[in-house]
Amino acid sequence: MRARVAKAHAALREAIGNLYAGRFSRAEKAAKDALANGDNKGAAGLIAATAAHRMHEYARRDEWLAQIDRADWQDARLMATADMRADGRDADGALAVLKEMQSQGGRRIHAQQITLRAQQQLKNWGEVLKLVKTLEKREAIHPAVAVRLRQLAAENLLRDRRHNADALLELWNSLTPTERHSPRLADLAAELLVALNRPQEARKIVEDALAQNWDARFAASLSGHGGRRRVAADPEGRGVAEGSSRRCGLAVCVGAALPASAVVGQGAIVP
Repeated sequence: MRARVAKAHAALREAIGNLYAGRFSRAEKAAKDALANGDNKGAAGLIAATAAHRMHEYARRDEWLAQIDRADWQDARLMATADMRADGRDADGALAVLKEMQSQGGRRIHAQQITLRAQQQLKNWGEVLKLVKTLEKREAIHPAVAVRLRQLAAENLLRDRRHNADALLELWNSLTPTERHSPRLADLAAELLVALNRPQEARKIVEDALAQNWDARFAASLSGHGGRRRVAADPEGRGVAEGSSRRCGLAVCVGAALPASAVVGQGAIVP
């Protein structure tokens, strides 16, 4: 009896070592051997399921997960299942498992991180934006990743409203000051608004963004896009909206948003 238990524990240790060494087939086999001791069922099942997942054997992975039936291993089983489904780009499956976990009172940072991945895969940008902000507050996401995802989510939400100026402005006003002061986002919002024949709102967005976060690259691009001349010749932006140039944004609108002295003072070239 003792020898069998010792052998099973040795197999479990071997399974862990093989899993992290990338020897997934050996890890799964060793995990199976570890089941000689019933107390290893939960740990061995998770190791075997993870190894099968790494080999893209998803049906076998799910069979291993289904065998983990002890109550004290259910949180681990559900979290691992959600994580692996998200990793396999089964976003709906991952969210379904996380919903089950939440119904049992599980609210963990890692669950929110998995949810973020799943919502990103589904392109649910509103949810992505909410989750990023939540994870930022809990310091559970790298700042650079948070900035990139907030930018990506906001850009897609703006584009989703490209046919409705009022909806676009409502979204813009719901964004945080940090997002509204981003030259890149302000550029996109202004471009979309000019295309919808709303140049005044576009200019306001540009003014606010540049007042808080000057971007010399956009200002300098005035000379390349003929921004001041174009806005002066077409103050309502109709030529841009009607197709003479779809590229308004900061590069064009800044000429109307700021006085020439301010542009020159910041180092831009006024044509």
